[in-house]
Amino acid sequence: GLRLAAKVRADVYDMPILVQSSSNAYAEAAHKAGARFLNKTSKSMLNDLRTFMHDNFGFGDFVFKMPDGTAVDRAHDLHSLVAALRRAPDESVAYHASRNHFSKWLMARTEFEAAYHIKPRTLSEFKNSSELKNYLSQALQGFISKMQRGVIVEFTPEYFEPDIPYAKIGTGSIGGKARGLAFFNSLLAKEDFSRHFDDVKITIPPLAVLATDFFDEFMDSNSLYALVHGNPEDGTITEAFLEAQLPQRMQELLRVYAERADFPLVVRSSSVMEDSQFQPFAGIYETYLLANSHSNFNVRLDQLCRAVKMVYASTFWGQARAYMGATSNLLDEEKMAVILQRLVGQRHGNRFYPSFSGVAQSHNFYPVPPAKAGDGTVHVALGLGLTVVEGRRSLRFCPKHPRRLPQFAKMRDYFDSTQQEFMALDAANLDFRPADDSLANILVCKLDQAMEDGTLGPMVSTYDPENDRLIEGAIPGKGAHVADFAPILQSNYFPLADITSLLLDVGRQAMGCEVEMEFAVDLEQREFNILQIRPMSALHASANVDMSGFAAEQVLCRTDKALGHGYMDDLSDIIYVKPGAFDTSATRAIAAEIAALNKQLSSQRRKYALIGPGRWGSGDQFLGIPVNWGQISNARLIVEVTLPDFMPDPSYGSHFLHNVISLGIGYFLINHLRDEGSMDWAWLDAQPAVSESAYLRHVRLPKPLDVRIDSRTGLGAALKS
Repeated sequence: GLRLAAKVRADVYDMPILVQSSSNAYAEAAHKAGARFLNKTSKSMLNDLRTFMHDNFGFGDFVFKMPDGTAVDRAHDLHSLVAALRRAPDESVAYHASRNHFSKWLMARTEFEAAYHIKPRTLSEFKNSSELKNYLSQALQGFISKMQRGVIVEFTPEYFEPDIPYAKIGTGSIGGKARGLAFFNSLLAKEDFSRHFDDVKITIPPLAVLATDFFDEFMDSNSLYALVHGNPEDGTITEAFLEAQLPQRMQELLRVYAERADFPLVVRSSSVMEDSQFQPFAGIYETYLLANSHSNFNVRLDQLCRAVKMVYASTFWGQARAYMGATSNLLDEEKMAVILQRLVGQRHGNRFYPSFSGVAQSHNFYPVPPAKAGDGTVHVALGLGLTVVEGRRSLRFCPKHPRRLPQFAKMRDYFDSTQQEFMALDAANLDFRPADDSLANILVCKLDQAMEDGTLGPMVSTYDPENDRLIEGAIPGKGAHVADFAPILQSNYFPLADITSLLLDVGRQAMGCEVEMEFAVDLEQREFNILQIRPMSALHASANVDMSGFAAEQVLCRTDKALGHGYMDDLSDIIYVKPGAFDTSATRAIAAEIAALNKQLSSQRRKYALIGPGRWGSGDQFLGIPVNWGQISNARLIVEVTLPDFMPDPSYGSHFLHNVISLGIGYFLINHLRDEGSMDWAWLDAQPAVSESAYLRHVRLPKPLDVRIDSRTGLGAALKS
């Protein structure tokens, strides 16, 4: 035994060795061999053996000691070890590292990967003890981050780090939006999709979720249900929620989060009903963006708390109540969780924004050959994704055929249909106080400002007027810039098409249905960030629809670009925008008139057809009529038409259209220029009006329209009875 101990000590200088014998005569020889000695007949043998194992095999707390044996700190788990490492004196770290104490302690906790990673490194490899300490803390923190991938970590104030991929604050539900991100987070942990693409990281921005138990406590402790059940105005709800107090425990946890999250934030809704397969609630609740950079911490904390309260308040605003009524859900059934997440992007002066953002859908409702419906579609825009989800100008392409852009038949189409403005967070608005206007700190910027920031090049081509052609990239002083994303889609500057195609296929297979994904890309960091993934509203062809057997004169309107399925025979009321009176500068006023008529018809329990030019629900008033869901909640058929001098690209990737589809509302797209459908304006104008204004007519037919939609063919028709 003594010879074995001496041989082991010669090969492994730091191996703990214990020699046992019933004779104390071997004690001195054991010590010379570099071993501890234990008398087997000692009454304290078991206790001495326990002490030896505790001191040498890494059991118990890790006690940081100085070379003279003075204890200076201790750690009881991996998180506290990293924290203690950062505090410990360099001499203590060097003392333990030279004896492999860190790797032994990790092995005792079965953290073999971390132990084997750091054990081969020796003190002589580092310039000094400080460099060694930094290496150890970074290596162990990286190992913790790896373990946290794909799991929901409980928010612990003592050890919370803002780069934890997914943390849960509270004990209730995390809501639908957060659930979708958690699901995809687990997929990313199992399959490293980044390996398919050179130097591109596919990830979900770090987030923390305030669970619904805080929402319940907030509502109950401030007696807010009594208020919202009285159907008050939005302003009354906003005022009451801002005056209400967040639960004390919640305030304490938000304080910890705000102390460590030193980056711009997005505060997003995640209600229990949000992002369900058949009732997505897309864009119904509020989202707030915070610069989170005020020099006064208490101001930052107040901004965060107000944003959370406003997301809570949006649960009961008129738009949400109208949508809730359309889905036959009860107001009390809804519970709100809140996502706190790092905002993707870079700061450029007073602007903060990602390189570009977008929405990808696995099903294309309007494929143009050679694209097929299952190839999906992507809508992308420079800057924040608000541009896309609000229905403003963006670029649409098929990820399987990214070089084909059939919407641009001639050069003029590029200037008429592509993005002219982008949206960014106002990073200089440090005093922003979240209230009912969530866009108060959002800048709408011209493309030239992105040119100043040096971010425009990968997203545009430059018009060469001498040769009437487009040249990839942003060329100063050459000509106008067109946001056609040619460097990315034509020259693969960034593999956007391949990434979205892969993730849509994975999402569809994993969720068992068509999916929609919101994303943001940071080209500077070469990161593709998944912001949201949800089931895409399904169109179920449950019955055959007869689309034949009627004469042309029977048709009020028809299209081969229809969404929905089945028959409607209860629409006697039609509200339409008079084509000769339409004025893009008056679209907000038109939206207000429609809201008043909708309220009137809703009180009479009458559904109606809504007909008008451009994009319904667009956030850009010059592309269509900017109605929100609450303003048209009783519409059963919505018709989007073009006019000779007004032909914007249709509504594709907006939250508005997503909700319309999910509720089974018929949606017709009629483009007279491409001979995609027809509208009998003369017949409509000849019908007697119930009411008429400068822009609108409301007619009531003696017999309801006969509306037919076949989702399998995309055909739709509204027939005069």
